[in-house]
Amino acid sequence: MTSTEARLDTIDDALDQVFDKVEHLADWTHTHDEEHVNEDKRMNLLLTQLTEHDTNHHGRASTIKQSGWVAGALTIVYVVAELLRQFLI
Repeated sequence: MTSTEARLDTIDDALDQVFDKVEHLADWTHTHDEEHVNEDKRMNLLLTQLTEHDTNHHGRASTIKQSGWVAGALTIVYVVAELLRQFLI
């Protein structure tokens, strides 16, 4: 084997190594991007679920609390009016 052939073999080996590394990097990049897409989907699903929970559960609870305050205030007004009616008449 001549020195030129030896150098060509070395260059071929180096190119094969570079090709293998580029191929590995391309595979890793594809997998990595898929993982990010999956993470984004999970995050969006979680945010949607939290928003729905907040709207449905806490929104309903706050409406019930507000109507409870209204009912309590009306009861107090009724009791005061009834007491005034009984003592003034």
